[in-house]
Amino acid sequence: MFELNTNNKHNQCIRLENIINTESRLTVKKVENTLELANKYAEICINNMEKDKWVMFINPEESAISQLASFDGITHKNVLCVNIAADKLSNTQVLSLFKTTLSANNCSAVVLPDSLCAKFDEKELSVEFIHSEANGYILSNSNITH
Repeated sequence: MFELNTNNKHNQCIRLENIINTESRLTVKKVENTLELANKYAEICINNMEKDKWVMFINPEESAISQLASFDGITHKNVLCVNIAADKLSNTQVLSLFKTTLSANNCSAVVLPDSLCAKFDEKELSVEFIHSEANGYILSNSNITH
Protein backbone atom coordinates (compact mmCIF):
# COMPACT_ATOMS: atom_id res chain seq x y z
CA MET A 1 0.00 0.00 0.00
CA PHE A 2 1.21 3.49 -0.83
CA GLU A 3 0.14 6.71 0.85
CA LEU A 4 0.61 9.82 -1.22
CA ASN A 5 0.14 13.47 -0.39
CA THR A 6 -2.26 14.81 -3.00
CA ASN A 7 -1.59 18.50 -2.25
CA ASN A 8 -5.27 19.27 -2.82
CA LYS A 9 -7.19 21.95 -0.96
CA HIS A 10 -7.80 19.68 2.01
CA ASN A 11 -4.30 18.22 1.85
CA GLN A 12 -5.87 14.79 2.08
CA CYS A 13 -3.94 11.63 1.56
CA ILE A 14 -5.15 8.90 -0.71
CA ARG A 15 -4.26 5.28 -0.39
CA LEU A 16 -3.29 3.49 -3.53
CA GLU A 17 -4.21 -0.07 -2.66
CA ASN A 18 -3.98 -2.86 -5.16
CA ILE A 19 -2.98 -0.39 -7.89
CA ILE A 20 0.12 -2.31 -8.77
CA ASN A 21 -0.23 -5.96 -9.60
CA THR A 22 1.59 -8.39 -11.84
CA GLU A 23 -0.43 -7.33 -14.91
CA SER A 24 -0.33 -3.59 -14.32
CA ARG A 25 1.66 -1.23 -16.47
CA LEU A 26 1.38 1.42 -13.76
CA THR A 27 4.28 2.27 -11.45
CA VAL A 28 4.10 4.50 -8.39
CA LYS A 29 7.40 6.08 -7.36
CA LYS A 30 8.22 8.47 -4.54
CA VAL A 31 10.98 10.97 -5.22
CA GLU A 32 12.66 13.17 -2.65
CA ASN A 33 13.58 16.32 -4.58
CA THR A 34 13.63 18.07 -7.95
CA LEU A 35 16.95 16.50 -9.00
CA GLU A 36 15.67 12.99 -8.34
CA LEU A 37 12.46 13.88 -10.18
CA ALA A 38 14.45 15.13 -13.20
CA ASN A 39 16.49 11.91 -13.16
CA LYS A 40 13.29 9.85 -13.05
CA TYR A 41 11.84 11.88 -15.95
CA ALA A 42 15.01 11.15 -17.96
CA GLU A 43 14.95 7.45 -17.08
CA ILE A 44 11.31 7.21 -18.18
CA CYS A 45 12.10 8.96 -21.47
CA ILE A 46 15.09 6.75 -22.24
CA ASN A 47 13.25 3.54 -21.34
CA ASN A 48 10.10 4.42 -23.28
CA MET A 49 11.30 6.16 -26.44
CA GLU A 50 9.60 4.64 -29.46
CA LYS A 51 9.45 5.98 -32.98
CA ASP A 52 6.22 7.89 -33.62
CA LYS A 53 5.08 7.66 -29.98
CA TRP A 54 5.02 10.30 -27.27
CA VAL A 55 6.29 10.20 -23.73
CA MET A 56 3.60 12.41 -22.26
CA PHE A 57 4.07 14.33 -19.03
CA ILE A 58 0.83 15.59 -17.52
CA ASN A 59 1.29 18.64 -15.28
CA PRO A 60 5.07 18.14 -15.01
CA GLU A 61 7.16 20.02 -12.48
CA GLU A 62 8.73 22.80 -14.57
CA SER A 63 12.24 22.89 -13.11
CA ALA A 64 12.57 19.09 -13.40
CA ILE A 65 11.23 18.91 -16.97
CA SER A 66 13.53 21.75 -18.08
CA GLN A 67 16.53 19.66 -17.01
CA LEU A 68 15.73 17.00 -19.64
CA ALA A 69 17.78 19.02 -22.15
CA SER A 70 20.92 18.18 -20.18
CA PHE A 71 20.48 14.39 -20.48
CA ASP A 72 22.06 12.46 -23.36
CA GLY A 73 19.93 9.98 -25.25
CA ILE A 74 16.63 11.83 -25.02
CA THR A 75 14.87 12.77 -28.23
CA HIS A 76 12.92 15.87 -27.30
CA LYS A 77 10.70 15.66 -30.37
CA ASN A 78 8.94 12.71 -28.70
CA VAL A 79 8.38 14.47 -25.36
CA LEU A 80 4.96 16.05 -24.88
CA CYS A 81 4.06 18.17 -21.85
CA VAL A 82 0.38 18.75 -21.16
CA ASN A 83 -1.07 20.92 -18.44
CA ILE A 84 -4.57 20.03 -17.32
CA ALA A 85 -6.51 22.54 -15.24
CA ALA A 86 -8.04 19.69 -13.26
CA ASP A 87 -9.59 22.09 -10.78
CA LYS A 88 -11.82 23.40 -13.61
CA LEU A 89 -12.97 19.96 -14.76
CA SER A 90 -15.09 17.34 -13.07
CA ASN A 91 -13.55 14.02 -12.09
CA THR A 92 -15.54 12.39 -14.89
CA GLN A 93 -14.22 14.87 -17.48
CA VAL A 94 -10.60 14.39 -16.40
CA LEU A 95 -10.92 10.60 -16.45
CA SER A 96 -12.64 10.73 -19.85
CA LEU A 97 -9.78 12.82 -21.30
CA PHE A 98 -7.28 10.41 -19.86
CA LYS A 99 -9.08 7.33 -21.24
CA THR A 100 -9.33 8.94 -24.68
CA THR A 101 -5.62 9.72 -24.67
CA LEU A 102 -4.66 6.18 -23.69
CA SER A 103 -7.02 4.54 -26.17
CA ALA A 104 -5.41 6.44 -29.06
CA ASN A 105 -2.18 4.50 -28.41
CA ASN A 106 -0.03 7.49 -29.36
CA CYS A 107 1.98 7.34 -26.14
CA SER A 108 4.60 4.87 -25.03
CA ALA A 109 4.46 6.32 -21.51
CA VAL A 110 2.30 8.72 -19.51
CA VAL A 111 3.70 10.42 -16.41
CA LEU A 112 1.28 11.82 -13.83
CA PRO A 113 1.82 13.74 -10.60
CA ASP A 114 0.14 12.17 -7.59
CA SER A 115 -1.80 15.42 -7.05
CA LEU A 116 -3.68 14.81 -10.30
CA CYS A 117 -4.31 11.16 -9.53
CA ALA A 118 -6.60 12.17 -6.70
CA LYS A 119 -9.10 12.92 -9.52
CA PHE A 120 -9.10 9.29 -10.64
CA ASP A 121 -10.43 6.04 -9.29
CA GLU A 122 -7.04 4.36 -8.82
CA LYS A 123 -8.27 0.87 -9.68
CA GLU A 124 -9.86 2.12 -12.88
CA LEU A 125 -6.69 4.03 -13.75
CA SER A 126 -4.65 0.86 -13.33
CA VAL A 127 -7.06 -1.04 -15.58
CA GLU A 128 -6.77 1.64 -18.29
CA PHE A 129 -3.01 1.13 -18.40
CA ILE A 130 -3.43 -2.64 -18.60
CA HIS A 131 -5.61 -2.16 -21.71
CA SER A 132 -3.35 0.42 -23.35
CA GLU A 133 0.08 0.08 -24.90
CA ALA A 134 1.46 2.81 -22.63
CA ASN A 135 3.39 2.47 -19.41
CA GLY A 136 2.09 4.66 -16.61
CA TYR A 137 4.04 6.41 -13.90
CA ILE A 138 2.71 8.25 -10.87
CA LEU A 139 5.45 10.32 -9.29
CA SER A 140 5.00 11.48 -5.73
CA ASN A 141 6.99 14.22 -4.09
CA SER A 142 5.66 16.04 -1.06
CA ASN A 143 8.47 18.62 -1.36
CA ILE A 144 7.41 19.79 -4.84
CA THR A 145 4.18 21.59 -5.61
CA HIS A 146 2.52 21.41 -9.01
